[in-house]
Amino acid sequence: MRGASGLILLVLALVILWVTSLTQSYLGLTGEIKVARVQASTISNIPHLMNLELTQYDQQGRVTSHDNYGVKGDQWMLQGNMLKFPGWMNLVGLHSGYKLTRLEGRYEDSDLERTSDHTVVDLNGGDGQFFKTVYKQAWSSPFVEAAYGTAVFLPADGMTYDIFASQAGLVAKPVKE
Repeated sequence: MRGASGLILLVLALVILWVTSLTQSYLGLTGEIKVARVQASTISNIPHLMNLELTQYDQQGRVTSHDNYGVKGDQWMLQGNMLKFPGWMNLVGLHSGYKLTRLEGRYEDSDLERTSDHTVVDLNGGDGQFFKTVYKQAWSSPFVEAAYGTAVFLPADGMTYDIFASQAGLVAKPVKE
């Protein structure tokens, strides 16, 4: 009986270690975490084109990347994946998390959205196989409460926005300078 109990505990520990290692690229969410800063401006005399500056941050607020992009469209859209773990998993150190996955341009005119060229930039390796696997199994897994995509989009108005991740998804807030 003791051998079976020990084997069960060993298997459970290995499963928790496996899940922990796979979620390394997803950062923990316990409130609102500043994940990015976006500043997008239209380019004079070139319709439907913007210059976008994207800065990404880690969980401690340190810059992980800073890039400029030429983005086609009237609005920018920043997308990410969210993983929500059950509360009991906090006891073993696993917290819900996010990963920024894509930057896109959007057109305000639906005809242009259907027919014009788009800008799509994968961030941080895109969705990745881990998210696709977890998403398919999320509704039947005792280890994942929810797995979903989220996005925030705003016009290229020259303003600077801080992007925050929370349990509810991505949120953009104007920077007050």
